[in-house]
Amino acid sequence: MQVTHSQHSEKSISLDIGSNFKSLPRLTNNEIIEGRVIEAYPSGQFLISIKGKNVMAMSNVPLKMGSVLTLKVEKISSIPVLKILGDGKRDIKAFNIPLILSAIKENLWESLLNNLNSKAVPKGKASLLKELMNHVTMKIFSEPSREILRTLIDKSGFRWEWKLKNAALQKNISGVDIEKLMETDLKGMASKIFSLDGEKDILLKKLLSTISNIQLLNQQGFERERKIFLPIPIQLPDGLFTVGQLLIYMPKKREDRHAKQKNHDKSFSITFLLTMSKLGPLRADLSIKGNEIYGNFMVTSEKSKQIIENNLPDFVDSIKGKGFTVSAMECHLRDVEEVKKSPIREIFYEEGNTISLIA
Repeated sequence: MQVTHSQHSEKSISLDIGSNFKSLPRLTNNEIIEGRVIEAYPSGQFLISIKGKNVMAMSNVPLKMGSVLTLKVEKISSIPVLKILGDGKRDIKAFNIPLILSAIKENLWESLLNNLNSKAVPKGKASLLKELMNHVTMKIFSEPSREILRTLIDKSGFRWEWKLKNAALQKNISGVDIEKLMETDLKGMASKIFSLDGEKDILLKKLLSTISNIQLLNQQGFERERKIFLPIPIQLPDGLFTVGQLLIYMPKKREDRHAKQKNHDKSFSITFLLTMSKLGPLRADLSIKGNEIYGNFMVTSEKSKQIIENNLPDFVDSIKGKGFTVSAMECHLRDVEEVKKSPIREIFYEEGNTISLIA
């Protein structure tokens, strides 16, 4: 196999398949794989084992014999290029999709909110946590705004470690400041209670585990497919407490051949799944490209379809009022199984524990 130097500035390995295409393992774009350096040569070439096949390669950074590489397939045509996400033996962290789906199906957030008076949770802390959870779950209807999603994500616990890191980098940060930070973050507050006398609270422990698993899921999901999954617990005005499921397809990276820089496509999509008391399960798929929007709604009953269609004109007008154009806005009747299928499966289709290699 002929080898060529990588033209990518990031850490990567490159292969020139030449006429020996069959000697390569099967690769797909954005796939995350593991490679082991079997031999390193003075010329800068090295022999690497990928998917059970040994291939010659060239890297733009030095690699040591015996290194275990976490690789992402960036390009498979002409000269295959694999980005190096990490090297050396790393801890393998797993996220548990069934645990996340179970928390959503059983509405873990509602269960915890209704049982915060248990003896395992200190009363003072329980009231603060309850206030925070009510704030997070009611805000979407009580004070709707264009910043509502950002606010919900910020308080939901999914950015807790990032907040702590930023706080640690600040000068003169005090314990009081950290305490205040905890009181505005669901994972931070739950972690504080759990570290005191909350270890016996099963629901609190499950909430922390669920948030951590979602964080791990999104860490690899974003790197692999540029997708982010967010469960959104919502208390509706009619008293229904449900959990919405939001999947965001972030703009894809593309390489500018002239500027040799990676830019972002301006198109992205979102999928939102929500069960409502009057409509039943509702799935909305929206695609946005620049200022143009295409929307598709799916429901499970003719009555729900009629309600959606009657309200679509007002919905379209509100979108246009924000400066967008609407190419199409449709509603379709579908089977319950199709509508209620969790969008989390759009990231990973495997059942059970899925391995996530954290670089």
